[in-house]
Formats: sequence, C-alpha cells, structure tokens
Amino acid sequence: SMDKISKNHTAFNTVSGGIGIFAGQEPVLTLMVARSRKMCEMQFALWEECRRYMTGINNHYSPDAWMPHITLLHQQNQKNEICNTLEKTVNRDISFSVCIDNLSLIYLDKEKAGLLRRFDLMSPVN
Repeated sequence: SMDKISKNHTAFNTVSGGIGIFAGQEPVLTLMVARSRKMCEMQFALWEECRRYMTGINNHYSPDAWMPHITLLHQQNQKNEICNTLEKTVNRDISFSVCIDNLSLIYLDKEKAGLLRRFDLMSPVN
C-alpha cells in the first residue's frame, strides 16, 4: 500500500507556517506546515488506503480535519520544555521551505522510537 502510494506521488516543496500547539492532556508543540494540493492529494490517498486496516480511528487525521505539521515536542513530561521553547522562539521568524520526498513508517514504544521503513516519492519531472 505505502509502496504503491509513494510510486504514484512526486516529491514536492512546502513552507513552514509558524509554531503551533495541539492542546490537551498531552500537549504537542509543532511547526505548522502550509497545505498544498499535492500534500492533500497524498494525504487523502494514504487515508483511503490505510483506514481499512485501522481500528479506533482518530478523525483528527481524516482529510477534512488533518493539519499538516512537524512535531517538535509531544511527551507528557515535556510541558516545561514546551513553555521554554515557546519563550525562546516567540520573537523569531521560523520560516523555511522543505522538500517532502518520502513517506516513513515510524514506531514509538516505551523505550525508544525509530524508523520501520522509508518509501521514497517519485522525482518530479522537469
């Protein structure tokens, strides 16, 4: 599934959109990323392909609700780090362009996180 999706989508550039916070019991500090047509098309393909394998679906990841972002901090014990990071970055322009050139399956367990498999997107045709 992931292999098929990666072969049907080309790499693309996107830009950052500033710092964001997903509030809740375990707040998440993020760099927001601008939505683009290519990004939305790929996210929709991922959702449609993968949701039949999912249980307990979190609709925050559905195509209509998903907010593209780069997670910076998300562990429950890092609330102080979130505050410190916000204090240090609130007056900084954190804008950049990034090339999205792969899909990656990652894991997180109680002891570590890591990469399970990487799927490279097709190179854009010039």
